[in-house]
Amino acid sequence: MFTDRRVQPLVKRHSVAVYYQGPQPDHCYQRWNLLVNTPHREYYRGDRAAGVTAPNLSKEHTYAEHVVRARGKRSQFTSLSLDRLKIHDFGDTTYQVLRDTLDDDAHELVEHERLLEELRRVATESDKAGRARAIQAIRYSKRRKEGLVNWRFDISGIDRKDLVTWAFRQLKKYFRKV
Repeated sequence: MFTDRRVQPLVKRHSVAVYYQGPQPDHCYQRWNLLVNTPHREYYRGDRAAGVTAPNLSKEHTYAEHVVRARGKRSQFTSLSLDRLKIHDFGDTTYQVLRDTLDDDAHELVEHERLLEELRRVATESDKAGRARAIQAIRYSKRRKEGLVNWRFDISGIDRKDLVTWAFRQLKKYFRKV
């Protein structure tokens, strides 16, 4: 599609398989591939010039815990923003997420709207402490237009003491400096 990584497409291409059961006596299926173009928005992260801060894949948090309490701490998520000016918590260098690479490697990008929906659900269904945390997370997420990456790395063969260093090296291919 695009060979130059600096040029990003305005739409993302998805391959969709369509099956048609023909009138043949054996009822065999014919398959067509269609390319469906769906628009996507770019997400950004502000971080240090050396690279994006690695997540701690051994810690598991909820979305609300990450948004409210994980500032300056590491969790399995990486915070992003739709607005490149609102996500400079960890440094002045702006990075753009390479969504195609994320999708190819099956990492989950939690879009801003989906994050807000989940936080609203938690706010209505949780106990008092969970509700308060979710409400605060909704405020933070709206203000920062926040989305998250939930990393799906296979860490079974990595020693726990080497996990953050290993994750830092892995993250380089998912972000580019803007």
